[in-house]
Amino acid sequence: MNHIRANATDIDQWADRREAQATLPRLIRRLVLASVERVERLHFRSDEGVQLAGWDGIAQVPVGSTYVPDGLSGWELSTRSDAKGKADDDYETRSENPLPLDAANASFVSVTARRWSNNENWAEEKRREGIWKDVLAYDADDLDTWLEQAPAVDLWFSILLGKRPVGAIDLNSYWDAWSGATRPKLIADLVIAGREDNIPKIHQWLQSGPSILGLQADTHDEAIAYFIASIFRLSEKKQEHIFSQTIVVEDVAAWRQLVLCDSSLILIPIFPDRSVVTIAVEKGHSVLFPLDRSEPCLGNTLQLSRLRREEARKALETMGMHEPQTRDLAALARRSFGALRRKLAIFPDSLTPEWSKQPEIARSLLPALLAGRWDDKSATDQETISHLAGCEYPALREILIPWNQKPDPPIRLVDHTWMVAAREDAWLLLARYLTDDVLERFEAIALEVLGEKDPQYELPVNERWLANIHGKTPIHSVHLRGGLAETLALMASLSDQCTSSTKSGQEWANSIVRMIFDKVTDWQLWASLSPFLPLLAEAAPEVFLEAVEHDLSATSPSLIDLFTDVEDDIMQSSPHTGLLWALEVLAWSPEHLGQSAILLAKLARMDPGGKLTNRPINSLQRIFLTWHPCTTANLERRLSILDVIRHREPRVAWDLVTNILPSRHAVAFPTDKPEYRNWLPEEKISIPFAEISKASTEVVHRLLEDVGTDGDRWHTVIELLDDLPENDFDAITENLLSMDLEALPQSDRLKIWNSLRDLLSNHLQFPDAKWVLP
Repeated sequence: MNHIRANATDIDQWADRREAQATLPRLIRRLVLASVERVERLHFRSDEGVQLAGWDGIAQVPVGSTYVPDGLSGWELSTRSDAKGKADDDYETRSENPLPLDAANASFVSVTARRWSNNENWAEEKRREGIWKDVLAYDADDLDTWLEQAPAVDLWFSILLGKRPVGAIDLNSYWDAWSGATRPKLIADLVIAGREDNIPKIHQWLQSGPSILGLQADTHDEAIAYFIASIFRLSEKKQEHIFSQTIVVEDVAAWRQLVLCDSSLILIPIFPDRSVVTIAVEKGHSVLFPLDRSEPCLGNTLQLSRLRREEARKALETMGMHEPQTRDLAALARRSFGALRRKLAIFPDSLTPEWSKQPEIARSLLPALLAGRWDDKSATDQETISHLAGCEYPALREILIPWNQKPDPPIRLVDHTWMVAAREDAWLLLARYLTDDVLERFEAIALEVLGEKDPQYELPVNERWLANIHGKTPIHSVHLRGGLAETLALMASLSDQCTSSTKSGQEWANSIVRMIFDKVTDWQLWASLSPFLPLLAEAAPEVFLEAVEHDLSATSPSLIDLFTDVEDDIMQSSPHTGLLWALEVLAWSPEHLGQSAILLAKLARMDPGGKLTNRPINSLQRIFLTWHPCTTANLERRLSILDVIRHREPRVAWDLVTNILPSRHAVAFPTDKPEYRNWLPEEKISIPFAEISKASTEVVHRLLEDVGTDGDRWHTVIELLDDLPENDFDAITENLLSMDLEALPQSDRLKIWNSLRDLLSNHLQFPDAKWVLP
């Protein structure tokens, strides 16, 4: 670390400044916190508090350090040029009236920001008087040495004095620079904005001793800002303790120097080389590892969700902004925090990455932007990316490699996989350079790669897990295939960003996805697309739903051949899962719920059954659960779609309505979620009891309409009675009592009778249970 730091001369000169008197107590407080493991009591007045009577500072630590005495100590601080005179005055005053301390059991510490050549002799003379347990006197040279032992405080103080150490920055200065780059200044509540779930985990980690914690967000900056915001949720004393220990490290040289520090630090590396990181833990330090979405998670990694718009809107109001601006900015922040910062930047150019400013550089990154990710060692991937870039692969690689070495780069090379770091933010910055000819090349590549059949499906079902051994693998990597599918979903969700093209992003996505499905002539291509169907559905919902509807309407639907989990093979999966997940993704949208649910109902009717729990009927049940629906459609919309399913697929509808009512032992499992579309609820799903009750009543009403006189169906309804509210219970029993049982076939009467007998027997067996019948 090229430590252009404040030295003793700088400290002595700083003492002449007006603010030094108010800041010196904060400096000493932080030095104390950085120097000892545990503080029992710490009180140093700073700023306006220095004018108040009493000790300048009191500290109590069970185990001291080089500059902090054990036990209780009283501190007097000075910036006066007459260092000895001030020390004499303070010593005399506190010796006459040491309260609240007991002089015999406490240390007296005099600190001056001036150079004082005889401070040690002065302390020794006062010590011999025997009034105090110990007497210590520190001057600017001592502060200089003390600061060297507390790197985080040293960095903060050096920056405060106008120095700029190279290679590292303290957390206070980092936050001031990051939050202060916008107008208005960003606040911690905006960074958190509904993402409180990880804060207790961070606080727990801070108390756990030397270890590594990963924190993943869209960018490294956002991850670090969230970490700092979580510290602001601690008490003021704990905040200052963490700030006095934490350093953001910008290069390897500074890292190697800081890990040698004897005091325990919290280090945050923002340089690419991870190989040097683990030694810090061995040396007794903790490491907070900021990660972007492209980087693999560490063993212990917390992932940040998108912030919530309502909480973001309230935070923006706290910052002094008003509607409708707060609403629009909150929506932007949910999409990309980096985009919000650029929108509010005092100097937008300062927050805009260099790679997006110059058109020539930006255009050189477009192939990577469109590919998303690919295998650097795959010859086929290389050839494909070359066609997309319109140049030889080595030439493209030479362009990309330098960016991989920079902090928060647009693209990363991890192991042998290239990947765009923050896809949405990169799209917002670069999509304006996409022209028709570039997107036409992308179209051709997407059709070629995603239209490829996976040769594993040439093998018998029970041998597909050996596809690699048989050499039955796609010629393009899964990275490239997935990256292209992600690009289609991304360009559709940010449709208006393709400003240099004659078509919108959504129009391009619709066209490409339609051409992909036009290539489908049998189940094998459907199966090959299975892992990417959720993204393709997200990219072009109407096109995807149309393709599925068209196939299921055929005499022999290809999609039914995807259900290959009928054999008892523990190594087996089934490609039908991708189809179900795609329909689950679309069901989150009220606009697409109807068609998605009807198609799931058709699939449920045709389902040949299998060993996997991923079944169409299970997807439907999770979507329509009355107490935890996996859709943002309101109750009225859900019920109307339920009625359509009852009309078109009555058998499936019966299985559905009998499995979505509340029950004491029921557990809700989530469905697949969209990656880019804004279809998810921002709040955790929590349905009001009144709505659950209304939904239950509506479902019971439909049960009674559909149950008829079928004994098996009545058996199912009677089994539900235990968990139903009283009004729904009464509705079912009244319907049952009004039936002409004598008119029923004997087999149906017997089933109803046995069901009622089992119900009553269960209640008689547990007479003290809360749920027992009166």
